[in-house]
Amino acid sequence: MSSETVSPNVICTRAAATLLRTRATAALLAIVLASTSACFAPVSVKRIDPETAYRDLRENTLSNGRISNASRNTLRRYDLLALYQDDPAGGIAQLRELTLRSKPTKEQLATLGETSFEHAMASGDDAYFRAAVLYAYALLFPDNPNDALDPTDPGVRIALDLYNSALVRGFIAADGRRVTLASGEYRLPFGTLHVTFDEQTTLWSNSQLVDFIPATEIGVTGLRNRYRHWGIGAALAARAEYREDVNDDDVDDVDHVEMETDYVPRNSRISVTALLRLDDASKQLVTDSITATLELHTPTDPETVEINGYRIPLEAEPTAALAVTLAETQPWRREIRRFMGAVLSANDTDVRLGALNPPRPDRIPVIFVHGTNSSSARWANMVNDLLADKTIRDRFEFYFFAYDSGNPIAYSGMQLREELDGLHATLERKGVGDCVDHMVIIGHSQGGLLTKLTITDSGNTMWNTVSEKPFERVKISSRNRDLVRRALFFEARPYIDRAVFIATPHHGSYLAGSNFARRIAQWMVAIPAEMASLSADLLQLREDRDVYLEGERPATSIDNMSPGSRAIKAMAKLKIHERVTTHSIIAVSEMGPLEEARDGVVTYTSAHIDGVESELVVKSGHSTQDNPHTINEVQRILQIHAAATACGVHGGFKEMRLGF
Repeated sequence: MSSETVSPNVICTRAAATLLRTRATAALLAIVLASTSACFAPVSVKRIDPETAYRDLRENTLSNGRISNASRNTLRRYDLLALYQDDPAGGIAQLRELTLRSKPTKEQLATLGETSFEHAMASGDDAYFRAAVLYAYALLFPDNPNDALDPTDPGVRIALDLYNSALVRGFIAADGRRVTLASGEYRLPFGTLHVTFDEQTTLWSNSQLVDFIPATEIGVTGLRNRYRHWGIGAALAARAEYREDVNDDDVDDVDHVEMETDYVPRNSRISVTALLRLDDASKQLVTDSITATLELHTPTDPETVEINGYRIPLEAEPTAALAVTLAETQPWRREIRRFMGAVLSANDTDVRLGALNPPRPDRIPVIFVHGTNSSSARWANMVNDLLADKTIRDRFEFYFFAYDSGNPIAYSGMQLREELDGLHATLERKGVGDCVDHMVIIGHSQGGLLTKLTITDSGNTMWNTVSEKPFERVKISSRNRDLVRRALFFEARPYIDRAVFIATPHHGSYLAGSNFARRIAQWMVAIPAEMASLSADLLQLREDRDVYLEGERPATSIDNMSPGSRAIKAMAKLKIHERVTTHSIIAVSEMGPLEEARDGVVTYTSAHIDGVESELVVKSGHSTQDNPHTINEVQRILQIHAAATACGVHGGFKEMRLGF
């Protein structure tokens, strides 16, 4: 007997052939063919590659403009797929009618949301975008918690993305560029959406938030990484428009006091989130008149919201907001002008000490100080990466010191100390915690030298670079005497705990040692008016042999950083206060013997100082702020500082219940 294995289809085929050979009647043949058709399986399978499988699982109207397989299943179950394909509005209306006959199911709400979004995209009818928001909200936040979605369901993320995207498109302005946040009545395919929005929430410290552009629709180049905070809400980039006139009706008394200085540069872009909140969403969906509240959440608000007993993270796009700020203000275009000593104008977006947010006393201040012919924009990649770390984001507030980097280093150091004193006073007035007394200061290149002038006691060391004569006996005007005292006589600021030196020429820069470089700087750099007055006094004293003065004008920062200058030698003698913990990050262009290493501007031996808690040598050019190893080291240092400092610890995060 043969051991041949014969498939069912072959058996059916042979049986049919045998019957045909009997020359049966046509009627019998029809019966036979009808019966044998059951032998041929109508379902078949084939193996697909993992990429195709994953794409099929994740396919939805947001990813490729085609509704998901889950939504097609729902439409087929109600025999509505063909109708929806021929008449989307009619198909959606019939599904809505079926859904509202009884308690809506998750599948029905998900399908209504996705089909409404797809139809809105195809037709341009924004009423369907708003309907998609409502369906997605009802799906995500049912009135009965027992009906909540399983967090493993991929539909959770689709519903969140659908809500967020539809919220943007449902309130987009006529120009298609910005989102309108306002109270009003908005058309729905089945009725009216009554929205309430509190205009007062757009008042943010000294600014009013305006021009809300969808952050998710901004392409970013120039920043190495892009970060999103996944959650719920429309991620927007708002412009902080400075309010010239603030009255008591705008803010309460406490906020009014706080508006003295907010440190946020004019016209900065702020990462904000819009949220449309519905009460009794499932119940409201059965009506043709729905009420909702539109909310605006800023970076100084909590990063989560509570909805129907759930604690949900807010969607945010901080990288996009940072990129738009830099693209619109272009601070790098002013770097050479600032090096030359251009005076800040009333319309200049630069400030001496700027921040991403208004001062918050429950955060530890971190101050970044840029180098020569540079600007705060050069910290962008580092700041972008650091703020992706939630621990750092929750514990620290970043500030950026800007200065005319061609000015004498002692003069810029004086400005830095006075700005920090002002910040300290501002935060102390708020009277919450002691974070203000645990500042961290990070300086790159010349900025590192300025940093050192905040954590050392000068004694007479700096004055001795000018004269051997006791300061009290030198005859200069009272105004100039005050300037010299502020610039050359100082003490370590008691509120600074930690400092980081990055590519800092503690013993001078060999590039600055070039006579050509110093002559160019002398020709380019404009002396501040108060320095010009002091220069005249000092020139007179030089004739009396009371002071040392090279040339006919004050030295520039390039002169100060020449390895043989009196200034750099004096700064090298200053002892860092024992209370302050310091770290060094030193760049070298090529790895090799450190005694011979340099970064194009500074040698290793100049950047190295004894007594630091840590020293990291990074293969990099002088502008190493963007280097991943440099950024990771700063992140490590801040994490250590956060762990060592009790202030700024926020409760509740570990207990946060996320998901559905």
